[in-house]
Amino acid sequence: MSWGNGITVAIVLFISFILYFVFRMINHDVDLVAEDYYAQELAYQDQIHKIQNAEQRGVTTKVIMLNDSLKIEFDNVEGFENGELTMYRPSNPSKDLKVPLILRDKAFTLATKDLNTGKYVAKLNFDLQGTPCYAENIVVIP
Repeated sequence: MSWGNGITVAIVLFISFILYFVFRMINHDVDLVAEDYYAQELAYQDQIHKIQNAEQRGVTTKVIMLNDSLKIEFDNVEGFENGELTMYRPSNPSKDLKVPLILRDKAFTLATKDLNTGKYVAKLNFDLQGTPCYAENIVVIP
């Protein structure tokens, strides 16, 4: 084989290699963390204010895994009005769970039977005497 044929074969192989990866990447599914990530990014300053409100009031949260449930304990939540718990699953948004946050003795209990095993982020949105607050904890369901 002459050097001209060798160069031609090398170029054809290189182009085939590039085209293979282009078609493979075109057909690859890309999962976004959230479909409306741009709108969420614009509203993130409100989230920062909620976090600061919770810190100024000294609100702390602690997650305790029980046998078949998840217990979230709150400190310094006098004046709790209402709230919502979002169990956010980073690896699969279809597994997210939203429930109203109802405190009993400064704690909230959630049955884990509806949750798959893996990592979740417990996002807590609540109001204390009309002031919006936010806290979040990482939870691993065994």
